[in-house]
Amino acid sequence: MFVPLQGAFDAATHRTDVAYWLWDGVHPTAAGHDLITGEWLKIVEKSGLLND
Repeated sequence: MFVPLQGAFDAATHRTDVAYWLWDGVHPTAAGHDLITGEWLKIVEKSGLLND
């Protein structure tokens, strides 16, 4: 399953400095991990994988 993250990080950096999301421009901070989690959940919920 593909989770597109670039758009989410691009939008996030318009709200807060990039270092808040990616401490070295590549590796996510705790906030960056939360952003990734949110995007992952959106995709998984849409996929129906969580439905029994």
